[in-house]
Amino acid sequence: MNEKQYWEAFCDELVIMSEKDQELKEGLAWIDKTFNDGGKKSFYEAVWQVIMTNPKGHNTDDFMKNLTRKPKNE
Repeated sequence: MNEKQYWEAFCDELVIMSEKDQELKEGLAWIDKTFNDGGKKSFYEAVWQVIMTNPKGHNTDDFMKNLTRKPKNE
């Protein structure tokens, strides 16, 4: 498996896990909507951008902190 395939498999696994975790689902949807550059970037590229660069001008830190502060409903 090459690096691109590994990354895509990782992101796909996040999507599968999000089916049982509403917060993760909301976070992934937010990433896709906010960082897909009007549809020019793939979901995989958008997730990479957030994880690897923490883009300035977006409240990614606050967003992620708020997700982890919410009580889990399991």
